[in-house]
Amino acid sequence: MPKLFINLKEREIEARKDSLSLSNNEVLLNRVLSRATEDSGLISIQKEFESCKDIKPEHWNGLEDLRGKILQYTYPVQILKGLDYVTVAEIFKRVNRQGKILVAAELELATIIPHWKGFSKLLRTFIKEMRSEGFHADLSFYMKCLAFIATDRPAIDYFSKQIVEGNEGYSSKQLVLQRDFI
Repeated sequence: MPKLFINLKEREIEARKDSLSLSNNEVLLNRVLSRATEDSGLISIQKEFESCKDIKPEHWNGLEDLRGKILQYTYPVQILKGLDYVTVAEIFKRVNRQGKILVAAELELATIIPHWKGFSKLLRTFIKEMRSEGFHADLSFYMKCLAFIATDRPAIDYFSKQIVEGNEGYSSKQLVLQRDFI
């Protein structure tokens, strides 16, 4: 099962199976959510990162606010035992069609993530770069563009199906690097 990591500076959360590719500003989310004492929680993390000039007081304040919101939120919990991540992603898609309305791109992204390690982070980085260039499209637009580049079809569900079945013939990194076409 993947672990949840949070970027302390940007307060972005990402699921990953390993911690080998952590940036200097990332820690396990459960450490942030732990009770703040000398050896756990935000106090411990702040001590660990006190020499990091990159993380300023406003980052810590924002992280404390995010922590509070996460801990105060009421989450419905369903425990799924003995299922692989692909099956859990499919259940997630089905449940969220009935609950919070997610766009197709978000649902298909949930399908792709277990098959393409790091795709979520690559996609977020790509979207930030595009926004810095003045292109303020939504996730659906970018997913359709990537789907079209990869499959000659803009259907995101067809694109994710090709990835799940291993028929893509390209890597997530190769595809996102094709941004010159978007």
